[in-house]
Amino acid sequence: MRAAIFAGGGLIVGLLLGLLSGLLAGVALSGSEQAQRPKTVTVRETEYVTVTASATASASPSPSASASATADPAQATKSCDIGQECDLGSGTVLIRSAKKVSVLTAEYTPPKRGSYVVVEFDYTYNGDTPVSLGEIPWVLTDGEGKSYNYDSDATIDYSNVDESILYEEVNPGVARPGKAIFAVAPDASDFTLTITDLATPQAGQAANVEL
Repeated sequence: MRAAIFAGGGLIVGLLLGLLSGLLAGVALSGSEQAQRPKTVTVRETEYVTVTASATASASPSPSASASATADPAQATKSCDIGQECDLGSGTVLIRSAKKVSVLTAEYTPPKRGSYVVVEFDYTYNGDTPVSLGEIPWVLTDGEGKSYNYDSDATIDYSNVDESILYEEVNPGVARPGKAIFAVAPDASDFTLTITDLATPQAGQAANVEL
C-alpha cells in the first residue's frame, strides 16, 4: 500500500517536471523565433535642401556727369575775371566773390575752424528745359601747383538755403546763386579756379579765374 502511494507520487512529480520542461522549451523556442524573425524598420527619408544665399550688393550711386568730369586747368580755353559773366557753352558762371577764411559760418550750423577758400557765384543754364545739377566739378590750384577739389561736406553744411545748388533743378535763363568751399593748406595762396558748366561739364568749355 505504501509502495503504491510512493509510486503515485512519483508519477505526479514526473508529470509536473515534464510539464515544466515543456513550458521552458516553449519559452526558449518563442524567444528564438522572435530573435530570428525579421523586424520591419521604418526609415524616414531626410530631404536635404541646399539654399544658396544671394548677396545683396549695396547699390552705390552712379556718379553724375559733373562728378565724373573734373575740370582740368591745363585744358582751359579762356580766362575770366571775378565779377565777369563767363560763357561756358550750355551755361554761364559769374564768380561774385572768393576769399580765404579760417572759420566757416552758416545760419543753422555751428562755426567750423580750418583753412578754406569760399567761392560765391551765380549760375545760369541756357538750355531749353529744366535740368538737375550734380556735384561741382571745379578745381582750385594754388601758387605752388597743388590742386584741390571742392569739399562737399563743408559746402553742404555751410551753404544757406538760398545758396544751395548741389543736386538742385535749375530753370533755363534763371540765375541761381551757389557756393563752393575748398579745404586748402594753411599756407596756400595765389589761387586759380578752373570752372566748367555745371549742367554739361564734359560738353562745355573750361575757363581759369584768378582769385
